[in-house]
Amino acid sequence: FVSHQISKNKIINIWDTAGQERFDAVTPQFFNGSDAIALVFSLLESQTFDKISYYVGIAKIRAPNAKIFILGNKSDLEGEKLQQEKIDDFCQKNNAKYFSVSAKTGQNINRFMESVANCDQKADNFQALEQV
Repeated sequence: FVSHQISKNKIINIWDTAGQERFDAVTPQFFNGSDAIALVFSLLESQTFDKISYYVGIAKIRAPNAKIFILGNKSDLEGEKLQQEKIDDFCQKNNAKYFSVSAKTGQNINRFMESVANCDQKADNFQALEQV
């Protein structure tokens, strides 16, 4: 758990369950009342992307007004990566905002955090898919 105060009135709380099955029973509880939900997958492991759909489904039930962010991690590594078109299609169908990130180098992490901090429940322009 990490808590980051970004302004007097805004605090971002982050819970990392690492997508592990042993946390499947408690993960939905973290979604309750959330304004934003970030789901992370490895760009190099397609099975991690496949699990994202499961969590988006839970998010839509537990936090129907939450903005959903999809983060493709390990952008700094070489190797066969998931097709961008597949990611774009998924994000568009689920009204999610996408960021290609690297936890190792910090690539696009600040842009993602700024986007979360600035997301407005009433913003009409959120539907635009941002690729970084």
